[in-house]
Amino acid sequence: MFRTRRTTATCSLLTAGLLGWAGAPALATASPQGPAGTVRYVSALDFEEVANGWGPVERDRSNGERGAGDGRQLTVGGKSYARGLGVHPGSEVRVTSPGECTFASTVGLDGEVKGRGSVVFQVFNGEEEVWNSGRITGRGTKAVTAELAAGEVLRLVVTDAGDDPHHDHADWADARLTCRDGAGAQPPPSAPSPAPSAFEPQSFEGFDTTLDDELWWRYGGVASASRSPYASSGVSVSGGNLVLTSRKGADGVWRGAGVGHRVNQTYGRWTVRARAEKGRGITMVALLWPSAGGRPPEIDFAEDNGGDRDMMSVTTHFEDRTRKHSETAIDSTQWHDYAVEWTPGQIKYLIDGKVWATVADTRVPDEDMRLGIQTEAWVKGTNWIHSIEASTPRQVRIFVDSVKVESYVG
Repeated sequence: MFRTRRTTATCSLLTAGLLGWAGAPALATASPQGPAGTVRYVSALDFEEVANGWGPVERDRSNGERGAGDGRQLTVGGKSYARGLGVHPGSEVRVTSPGECTFASTVGLDGEVKGRGSVVFQVFNGEEEVWNSGRITGRGTKAVTAELAAGEVLRLVVTDAGDDPHHDHADWADARLTCRDGAGAQPPPSAPSPAPSAFEPQSFEGFDTTLDDELWWRYGGVASASRSPYASSGVSVSGGNLVLTSRKGADGVWRGAGVGHRVNQTYGRWTVRARAEKGRGITMVALLWPSAGGRPPEIDFAEDNGGDRDMMSVTTHFEDRTRKHSETAIDSTQWHDYAVEWTPGQIKYLIDGKVWATVADTRVPDEDMRLGIQTEAWVKGTNWIHSIEASTPRQVRIFVDSVKVESYVG
């Protein structure tokens, strides 16, 4: 039999929007006003049982997608957290209390869903529910504390609020046990302080409303005889995403779409979170090209060949018209963070935060460049790029969730 413990909760409904990425606050940590004792973060504990409704339960990351470690920084109510759990409805995490402990956490939907979704958080002491958040939507948050005795089983459960579970990325932010007797609750070793970053925030776009014409412009005109012209009508913002559509019109002409970013800089880091629908002969490209116009040089940091969406490539085009090209296997119909880190004499290409290709060369560009994101319909392909086929849908979309631009500070 599990003892009933008094549980308290406070609610703070945050109606303000998320802070802009460039102005994100410092990471939140355990409150110094909590009960005295040894702090043990739930994300550092062994789980006795664990389940999740979408991909794995993520430790110290948001739920992300189906892969392990594909989440982001935990962000709840506009505040970023270094520790916690990222989950999805249908989740349950069980841990055993190592002593007389107080469980505490701030809960809510992660900022990556941009105010969408609805969930219910529940805390159980064994089989007894001791706290229920009620329905949490948007950017609302609640704080919970619950008392546990040694050996009692803490169960953290998240369920759907009875509607569509899409966007229900839920966070147990700063989830921790503060144990007064300290039995078995030695804190994990402190992580070393991170090295100073070579990059600092410049701009962030989450595409929550309409396309900001002060930051972006829409492509127009003909790309080439082999590729479709670009149509500004193929650019839209919907569901918190920038949507670029290649479409076959009533006149039988294919038209692609693209946008250019107005931030110009020499060196830096660009990150584009995107996914693509399948469609033979329809490509997805994120690239940097000279602010002064003309090319080469050019840095293509996410380019597929309009095939089966099972690969991604990068190409560094040098001013002497030579190039270096690499490919990797990936399912680009799923969300991924595609990034490039461009520094003097070196370019690193990343997917989901991991470097997978590097170019170190004295010919690396050293002039102002800017970002372009585009989709093209290839009426006539090449040895590498597929052509449009009869099976190609008349409309193929590229979705862009967010764009981060960081400047290089050395």
